[in-house]
Amino acid sequence: MFNLVRSSHLPSQNSQLDVYEHSVYKTKLYFITPPESITDSTFAISFNTPPTDSTGIQHICEHSVLCGSQRYPVKEPFGDLLQSSLQTFLNAFTYTEHTCYPVSSRCEADFYNLVSVYLDAVFNPSFQTDDRIFKQEGFHLHLENAEDQLKYSGVVLNEMRGVYSDPQQKGQSRLQSNLFNNSSLGFESGGDPEQIVTLTAQKLNDFQNEFYQPENGTVFVMSRFQPEKILNLINSLFPQHTRGGKKHENDFKNILPIPTGEAEFASEEGKFHVFRGIIGKKIENVSPLENYLIKIADYTLHDAPGAPVSQRVEESGICESFSSQYDNSQEFSIVTQSFQGCGEKYGELNEIVKKCYTEILGEEEGELNTFLTEKKIKSVINHLLIEMNEVTGEYGISLMGDVFLHALYGIDNFDAFLDHNAILKQIEEMDWNDLKAHIVQIIQQYFQHEQSIFTLKPNAQLNVQQNLADQQSLEALKASMTPEQIEALIQETHHIMSRQLTHDTPEQKACLPKLSLSDLNAVTNGYSQLKLKEQKHFIHFDTETQLIYFKLIFFPEVKSIYDMQVFSLLTDILTNVRTEKYTLDELSTEISSVTGGIELCVDSMKDDFELAVEFKCLPNKLHQALELIVEILTKSDFSDSQRVQQQITKAKQDISSELDGDGVYEAIQQVSIGSIVKQGVVDDKCGWFGYLKFLKSIEFENQDEGEEDEEEEEQETESTILPKAIPFEEIQQQLQGYLQLLTQQQMLCIAGSDKVLIPQLEQSIALNFTCFKVVNEITKQNLDFIEIFVPHEIKINADVNYVVKAVPLTQITPHLILANQIITTKYLWDQVRVTGGAYGCNATVMLANLLMISSYRDPNHQRTIEKYDGIAEYLQQLELTETDLDQLKIGTVGARQPPSTPYERFDKAIQYYIMHIDSNNYKGMVDEIKYVNLQGVKKCVDIYQQLSGVQAAVAKGK
Repeated sequence: MFNLVRSSHLPSQNSQLDVYEHSVYKTKLYFITPPESITDSTFAISFNTPPTDSTGIQHICEHSVLCGSQRYPVKEPFGDLLQSSLQTFLNAFTYTEHTCYPVSSRCEADFYNLVSVYLDAVFNPSFQTDDRIFKQEGFHLHLENAEDQLKYSGVVLNEMRGVYSDPQQKGQSRLQSNLFNNSSLGFESGGDPEQIVTLTAQKLNDFQNEFYQPENGTVFVMSRFQPEKILNLINSLFPQHTRGGKKHENDFKNILPIPTGEAEFASEEGKFHVFRGIIGKKIENVSPLENYLIKIADYTLHDAPGAPVSQRVEESGICESFSSQYDNSQEFSIVTQSFQGCGEKYGELNEIVKKCYTEILGEEEGELNTFLTEKKIKSVINHLLIEMNEVTGEYGISLMGDVFLHALYGIDNFDAFLDHNAILKQIEEMDWNDLKAHIVQIIQQYFQHEQSIFTLKPNAQLNVQQNLADQQSLEALKASMTPEQIEALIQETHHIMSRQLTHDTPEQKACLPKLSLSDLNAVTNGYSQLKLKEQKHFIHFDTETQLIYFKLIFFPEVKSIYDMQVFSLLTDILTNVRTEKYTLDELSTEISSVTGGIELCVDSMKDDFELAVEFKCLPNKLHQALELIVEILTKSDFSDSQRVQQQITKAKQDISSELDGDGVYEAIQQVSIGSIVKQGVVDDKCGWFGYLKFLKSIEFENQDEGEEDEEEEEQETESTILPKAIPFEEIQQQLQGYLQLLTQQQMLCIAGSDKVLIPQLEQSIALNFTCFKVVNEITKQNLDFIEIFVPHEIKINADVNYVVKAVPLTQITPHLILANQIITTKYLWDQVRVTGGAYGCNATVMLANLLMISSYRDPNHQRTIEKYDGIAEYLQQLELTETDLDQLKIGTVGARQPPSTPYERFDKAIQYYIMHIDSNNYKGMVDEIKYVNLQGVKKCVDIYQQLSGVQAAVAKGK
């Protein structure tokens, strides 16, 4: 049983913390009772799993654990729970030193069910007696017929191939390896694709037996349900007898950082990527005060608009973008700095950064240059106060991370670390000389002197070379096999596939805990609250929080795609250039002093074009924040050519980096959606492939001839073909002109706050927004010039693919929503994710009256397209028991629970307002799902039959 060790109040979270210890296993359990406004309950168990190699055994174990267990012997309990629970979070994480299994739900019965399934999964997994699970989730040699080409397949293998295709992720992983050389932190817990294929099923079994023991675990619970009932449940699910497990710890006695390193990555652009790393302190040696001072220094130096180090790097012209990250999520904190899109002089960057730190520190010891003033340092406190006090969408998961950060490393008394309000107030009231001394020490220890630099060098032929080498190696392996060995491999492949294709028996299904339709009562009631109310000078949404959320949405009159792209560029540059009132340095300080950051973007809902400005602030900073917004939107100055060029270059690199990573998933979705509605065209041309092409067409006066090679091979889909090159001077002038146009455009002014703040909002808005054309009803824009796309294939720098098809809908019905959930969680999960090897696949019904099917990190794009085309036939032949159908209804409604956090409700209410969606009608439609029968589901076949006639948009890896 669990015995109470201590209790305390967490003032910044307005919560109660109770720490328990198991009487037998000595497992620590941290139980947090949150305020009434938090309706989710969260459970997580985490095991210390320090790696000893880069085979990814931790990651493969995380996946395999969720493929059935002793008490719940179904094939895919994880998928079943996604189908049939009211979960608000269901996942698992592999960190560098521990593996974590968290779940959340707002329904008490569902919460207990999820805890039961997850605990049996980690302690009694099915893979211990069925090695097909390891081969499915990890890797296996795949050969279905003797004449086929031999290949490797596996979910984790494909995922990590995708990860290693992203230069940012690959570079950071290799830097970590160099920093912590000769220690467990130097290995890749996710798995290096080249080493994953050396792992065996027996090693996985041994690993789980050793590490997945209560003695090596830590438990987190956040709930307002009865603590005694939860504790008894967890205790009953722990193993009945101890097997002598122990707490596994890392050994850091012999860390020997490697000063430099390099590797190649696949790129046709000829740009280098450089990573600079510094090891900080062991977490047990970092005080709460120091932890927040590091965050303040890091943000001020590197992340704030006009941050001195970032600005100096950008001014060098050697790299396209720079970022710095302080990571304290492992036993040793680290600082990772990355220089993206570097030219041939990349070797100078380290000295440029170090010189900048030296100048910031000043010539005299203990002094700071004018780069960092007391006002600038303390302005960041406001930024952090907003960030730390915001209730996020995954509040329990976020709090779990804060608790595990300390508890997993034996730091039990961590309450002070969580009291961010008290710590930030302490810093705010600190004498400047004392504060300055702390900042000097932090710069010297955490930023000034690197332990390792790692460089990724571009090789346009790398993918071809690697693929050829892999193919030759596998061909040689197959050639070396006897006919008997080949036949055995074919049988093994089909044996693995048999698990994937075999359906659970009714007896197996009956073992899984279930909810009833009555548990859906009140699940969707929150939709009724998602309504904006018009005030005299603005539109208001009651968030019942002390933070103020503010959003301005302009609907500019545009006449071409080019107009939209210039407006998009405007959003990338605003807040990063001076204004009439503020220098860039002063502007950075003011933004941090009065807001939690200002975000600008262009967007589209229901085939419109929007330019949005968004920020959040504390009530006492509202008037200053609105004055600042007006200054930025009316008085920004684009005359500094070098600064504007730097921001264009940074925007270009940011998009390129996202398209080299997981951003390509959203990008290819927009290409597919753009074949049906203008919204997808707008999103692509102003944010993804089309926007990157626009940015590359801007020609700087000092640009070397041929510097921007035309590499896009996709079909031309723009309504107005852009010129080969756009002179920078032309863009620079247009930015100023387009900014001036904003005051003449229709604008919605929307605020989310506690309703008691409405008078204050009325007064501040009336005083500040006299120069804008504030309206509550938008005149429809004329966007007839936009032409929809033809879906096509786009080449990407990755080893995997992304495949999307979309079709239009005449209306969204409860029958369609349920059909779509069935297709996602049953057909696509089995056919594309499990047997096809994709990391994920979803069917999505979009509010813009669209149906979209998309796969993620997919090694078999042609097979996936065939499976998309087979959805209609699957639906026609679908047979379900009433019990199975009821469980799918529960999962369908559970996936559409209304948002619970203040900002999410605010954002969703805005979507409904602009798209003219009645939240009560939407609630009614979701409620109707529980009355849909199988015949109603099958009536949706005609919609899915359209997929076979639609060309897929494919992001194709090399």
